[in-house]
Amino acid sequence: MTELNKILCGLVRRTEEGALQWKSAVAGNEFIATVDAISIVVRGLGVRNFGNPDSYQLVIIDENGLAVEAMDIRSGFDAFPMDEAEIARNEPGRKLVRLFDLARRSALNTQATLDKLARALES
Repeated sequence: MTELNKILCGLVRRTEEGALQWKSAVAGNEFIATVDAISIVVRGLGVRNFGNPDSYQLVIIDENGLAVEAMDIRSGFDAFPMDEAEIARNEPGRKLVRLFDLARRSALNTQATLDKLARALES
């Protein structure tokens, strides 16, 4: 597992656990979190069907504000890989898409909105 893949795993895990909170950036479809003095930006770029991003980007920014690493993935990566090699090749892309979704939900506090809507529909 590459270092970037390990980082993606850690970001997904900590976000799922609620230990990492994301905030909306000025640009739409861009979310930011910090771990110690390091910032993580995850973006959805372009738009395809149903408003989903056309591609995703992860940028890691060091304590000096410099982008030290970036990862881009197009939404068109093989969603249904056929063999182990394809699965391994697509894994970072899947994690980045998952991270974007988790970051968006965290930043927009979607669960609170869904809970509020559910309560309103019950009455």
